[in-house]
Amino acid sequence: MNDRVGKLLEQMTVEEKAQQLTSMLSQEPRDLYEVYTRPSEAAIKPAGSTSALSLFDQPYVSENPVTPLSVAREGVEPADRLARQSIVLLHNDELLPLSRQVARIAIVGPQAESLADAVRRLVPHAEVTVVPGFGVTEADPAGPAAAVEAARNAEVVVVALGGRGGWFSPDTEGEPGDTANIDLPAVQVELVKAVTATGTPAVGIVRTGRPVALTAVAEDLPALLHTAYGGPRAADALVDVLFGEVNPSGKLPVSLPRHAGRVPTHSGQLRGSGYRRAATVSHKGYLDLPSTPPYCFGHGLSYTTFDYRDLAVAPQRVEPGAAIAISLTVTNTGGRAGTEVVQLYLSDHATGITRTARELAGFARVSLDPGASARVEFTVELSRLGHLGRDGDLVLEPGPVEVQAGASSDDIRLTGAFEVAGEAARLAGRRSCLSAAAIRHL
Repeated sequence: MNDRVGKLLEQMTVEEKAQQLTSMLSQEPRDLYEVYTRPSEAAIKPAGSTSALSLFDQPYVSENPVTPLSVAREGVEPADRLARQSIVLLHNDELLPLSRQVARIAIVGPQAESLADAVRRLVPHAEVTVVPGFGVTEADPAGPAAAVEAARNAEVVVVALGGRGGWFSPDTEGEPGDTANIDLPAVQVELVKAVTATGTPAVGIVRTGRPVALTAVAEDLPALLHTAYGGPRAADALVDVLFGEVNPSGKLPVSLPRHAGRVPTHSGQLRGSGYRRAATVSHKGYLDLPSTPPYCFGHGLSYTTFDYRDLAVAPQRVEPGAAIAISLTVTNTGGRAGTEVVQLYLSDHATGITRTARELAGFARVSLDPGASARVEFTVELSRLGHLGRDGDLVLEPGPVEVQAGASSDDIRLTGAFEVAGEAARLAGRRSCLSAAAIRHL
């Protein structure tokens, strides 16, 4: 079979394929059947590879019993770890973490049922009342009075908000699931207002598959968590964060917008545009709303605090084709063990083409006990600064580059600089996406 496949491939030249296409366009539909059923290159190549690998020698799978449970167990640890790492603490007015000694807990909102079992497992002595109150959208059944009463009788209330993904269905997100209004659904906003009016301390949890404007509820909730759909371990991970079993370390992969009229809101805006305009630019926002996102790219708080110091950049002047070493020290200055995601940004001031004002160049997850420090060392290839030039080629231009390091794209703690020397260089595909990071505990 290999010989036959090889001969067919040798015979299928570009010219012959073009002639075949021309012939197909001129034939009657009945004659096209024969053309379409001939072996094509797309079918011949994988068949030839399959034969060459001797995969046809044993075409049937083994009849040995499959053990799905053992395979599934292997996924528990990574599923749990990823669910925990994805939870973002947006803000916290000293309400979280909750005490495990709490006696009465109310869980309300459209996502309430999914959290109930996990809460009962972690605090089995507590009286847990679950009342959704409203559904995800106005089309779902509603009964807000019971949710408000549950909140009034509780020591703390967890408001479980968010979206519902679907496939060609009237949900908040999915395919096709575009919406012109990016706010949290109005019924969920109404629920938050009613529950927080009781005076019971309230924690908001937002689970959604797309960025949602939370402006309408953020000020009403003293603590707010955000996560995507976290898989089979999502509920346990959220409850562990709520009660301090896990210190949140997630960071937002996108900026959350303030309003639909402020979209797009993203960190990678070009220099001189967006909400990071220079002090000399007169237009910095809107008459009715700030232009900044309430929660920017890379934002995420912790139950502890971190200090940044001692930024070092070497060398100060570097030739194309080389690398730059950027290091800093991060210290856990709080009373809890925690993990900080140190973020490195670069701002290329080369004048050939307007570049991104603040571009993520690397990051590192650093786990530290209280009082402990670590030295984070980034190695950035200069090809990381490559971009498409005016002629469409990937180029690196000489000029000053600002270095910025911090806890988010808008929480920059340290700044430095270096200069790309020499002439503009063509990279010819030598583009690196992220830098290497090494962590040395002190």
